[in-house]
Amino acid sequence: LVFLAFLVVEIFQLVCFFKKRRLFPKIYIGLSLAYIAWPLLDAGAYWLLWPDDPIFDADTIKALVQAIGSAVIWISYMLHSKRVANTFVN
Repeated sequence: LVFLAFLVVEIFQLVCFFKKRRLFPKIYIGLSLAYIAWPLLDAGAYWLLWPDDPIFDADTIKALVQAIGSAVIWISYMLHSKRVANTFVN
């Protein structure tokens, strides 16, 4: 269900991008933060069910680092770029 929700938001984000809506940067930032929060919430739920198992494997850490790195770069661009501010004005 979570991945279906991500898909719906990504499709809405794509529509906002091509229509150059003012809402696009906000949706992009929220989705980027959700991609950081999801592995943490997923690992926490796994830990609640199986507390003796390790929760952060190499793939989880890799996904988390990639999401954080991407978010740092693109969120700062969305917030500070004049090109973004001038493009998404509708």
